[in-house]
Amino acid sequence: MLLLLILLIIVISSLSLKSKDNNFFDINYCNNLKGLCVLLILANHVVATTSSEYCFSNLYLNFGNCTVALFFLISGYGTMYGYLNKKNYFKSFLKNKVIKILFPYLIANLIFLSVRIVSNSFSLNNIFTAFLKGEPLVPFSWYIIAIMYLYITFYISFKQNKINKNVLFLTFCVFYFLTVRYFFSWSSHWYTSFMGFAIGVYLSGLFNKSRKINLIRLGIGGGLFIVQFIIGMFLISTLKNDTDIIYVIVQMLCSVGVCFFIYELSKIINIKSKFLEFLSHYSLEIYLYQGFSIALLRKISLIYNNNILFIFGTYILTIVLAVLIKKVTDYTVKYMRKIV
Repeated sequence: MLLLLILLIIVISSLSLKSKDNNFFDINYCNNLKGLCVLLILANHVVATTSSEYCFSNLYLNFGNCTVALFFLISGYGTMYGYLNKKNYFKSFLKNKVIKILFPYLIANLIFLSVRIVSNSFSLNNIFTAFLKGEPLVPFSWYIIAIMYLYITFYISFKQNKINKNVLFLTFCVFYFLTVRYFFSWSSHWYTSFMGFAIGVYLSGLFNKSRKINLIRLGIGGGLFIVQFIIGMFLISTLKNDTDIIYVIVQMLCSVGVCFFIYELSKIINIKSKFLEFLSHYSLEIYLYQGFSIALLRKISLIYNNNILFIFGTYILTIVLAVLIKKVTDYTVKYMRKIV
């Protein structure tokens, strides 16, 4: 209950009605939204690993899907915006998008690999087998793999001149869904939220035509948001298999609806908080090292057996690790560039 109360205070204190300008879903809004999503996704993951049932735990667990969809939405929107408004956008696209994510991800893998070796739990066969089951070495890093796939396929699709770019990109998205769901049979979190990226691409292309609030998108999105709430509070605990097709369809529709809802809401409501903006700068590192914090604190029974200590300890440790590792990584990259 305390976690929910704190999250509500942060959300309410950061909201305000927009002034009468035409700026919406801009970089400041997206950064603050990203910071808020960081807090929500941490809540989702840490509550899922508490030692006992937590108040409103079903709600936290189910809303993780929509939260990640918003991460994808922001990435897709920003990518398409850059494509439409920046000259020679693809000249440094792979460096700015893929390499910028890949390098920190490789470092995270090395850290987790080192921990496995030191703790005598290293097995190359087990790591490979786990990955084939949709469980990367770095916990929760499926999102990193998915977003890199989307960036690369966007690059391939929108560099084409003779083929319809949008159709080709959507084909890649469908291929991703079919491969992950039916070929690998991975858990549904791999594919129920990724269409947020495609929604971001679509909405960014409509920017100049959609300055007025679209009541249809707002209504449908809001309705699906309510559906997600009902599922989270009352239905998710009764579902035995998260890969059930009905569950998957509902989750995907809710993810798309929440993306439309938040986008339209940005035309009338602003999000602004120094704390949320601060978190947005470390969102990648927080995503990468939350699993490390959870695993470490679970080994300390005094902390793990107390939900409040475990939840807030995870928040604090994850954010501190993220800040320190990002600063070290940035310094290393800067130093290497000077040498090269």
